[in-house]
Amino acid sequence: MHRTPQLKEQARILREAYAQGGAKLAVGESLELVAKMNGYSSWNTASAAQRQAVNLDKDRRITVEVVSWSVVHHHKHGEDVFNVYRDECPDDDEAIDIINNQGGTYEPEYGEWFEVLGSDRQTLTLSLGELEAKVVPTPLYQDRVVSVFEVDMTCHFEYDTPDTVPEWSWIQAVGSFAHRGNNKEPGVWEFMVYTERALEDETCPEALKVFFKQAQKADCPWVMFHQG
Repeated sequence: MHRTPQLKEQARILREAYAQGGAKLAVGESLELVAKMNGYSSWNTASAAQRQAVNLDKDRRITVEVVSWSVVHHHKHGEDVFNVYRDECPDDDEAIDIINNQGGTYEPEYGEWFEVLGSDRQTLTLSLGELEAKVVPTPLYQDRVVSVFEVDMTCHFEYDTPDTVPEWSWIQAVGSFAHRGNNKEPGVWEFMVYTERALEDETCPEALKVFFKQAQKADCPWVMFHQG
């Protein structure tokens, strides 16, 4: 028997604690945070290690204090929320850097604006099994390699032009990045959509959900839709 369910239970406790404070913590964010609190570099690493663990000690506990701030980016398509785990409140320049590095481009000239909410401080008691846990500070932002899930729409839909396809209309409306050749270069129609946001969006077309679920399973935070 492995310990992955125990770690997932810790993640559930974190999400409930945040919810009681009026903040939202996504499933993926809670899993990554629990993994780091248990000394792993990522949830994938923690999950793989737990599958090999045996002889659990269920009586060990740790009390941790988590402080978070939420940077809310308001734009014409809605809003994106980025959680920052640190003691100090991000200043305006740091908040803009968070948006630009994690979510897209902050463009106030188009009426966009942001706000920093928090702090939310929770003291939690977590079951650790036989692991030695430590709280690993989450950096404000960092350079990293990001995997992108690629979808050639012409392989899945029959159409003459993208504007006749409802799925393309949805992609265009929620896409965070668009190719600079859209409407300029022949045949170019390309957008990137944030995986987690799409899975939480009730308006996401059923025909597209399968791609986002595959992307999530492959640990790809972005899906790029194009025409080949």
